[in-house]
Amino acid sequence: FWNLETNRGDLKIELLPKSAPLHVLSTIYLTRLGFYDDLKFHRIVIDLVVQGGDPLGTGNGGPGYLYGGEFDPALSHSKRGIVSMANGGPGTDGSQFFVTFGAIASLNGKHTIFGELAVGKPALSKLCKAGTKRGKPKRKAYIKKATISVE
Repeated sequence: FWNLETNRGDLKIELLPKSAPLHVLSTIYLTRLGFYDDLKFHRIVIDLVVQGGDPLGTGNGGPGYLYGGEFDPALSHSKRGIVSMANGGPGTDGSQFFVTFGAIASLNGKHTIFGELAVGKPALSKLCKAGTKRGKPKRKAYIKKATISVE
């Protein structure tokens, strides 16, 4: 599990290593380095997504490396709480991720799904309320601490 302690509540994300092994491995690696600690959610689009993982806080930063997508045809952006890697096109996955606030079929085949929200629906709702239609957060939202746990 990828545990994100945020200033809006805690999110517990079940990682999907069988579907996206490289994405899960990279997320674990960066988490153990402390990469995600104190990073803000730089994009929150009401009823769409909350996005974070950019050390610059602008939507242009990453971990210093890029990699390609991993697409499992059994997975889709079909509901609230799907965790995917953000990118700027093929071969540009890095550290930025998003969590969906609902179904978004247009993301299928473009963004790797590597997790699903297991616990934290109230926190996800609070994150949604911190957003705007244009995506610029109206309230401060950030990851205090990210950890990995095995159950």
